[in-house]
Amino acid sequence: MAERDAALPPDACVAPSNGTPPDEEDAMYVVVHHKILNPETAFPRGQALIDGTGAPDGTRVLQFYPHVDGSVVTCLWETNSVADVQAFADATLGDASVNVCYEVDTEKAFADPPAGLRPKSAPDA
Repeated sequence: MAERDAALPPDACVAPSNGTPPDEEDAMYVVVHHKILNPETAFPRGQALIDGTGAPDGTRVLQFYPHVDGSVVTCLWETNSVADVQAFADATLGDASVNVCYEVDTEKAFADPPAGLRPKSAPDA
């Protein structure tokens, strides 16, 4: 099993967006913390995560926050399963990243629209 970040919850899974919304009754938000081990490999591979290439049904990335130096990335996903996101991230990024996924507690979470960040680009037709 991959290494864990001590700042993350102990029950976080260590180990994926296709634009299809998850089933409403099963939908959840999942945060993925990527510790980038090889930026030259991880970022080109990660484009598949952003594009949703091969993502499980009902799994899509909503937000993408890379560190300015490329050493870590945090993403917010909408999905039916933490395991779906974990498997997608691990399979896509391989040994270029350590990926820690955990479900968001929506009762306690909050968000304001992030001023100054651009909206996700529409996929190329």
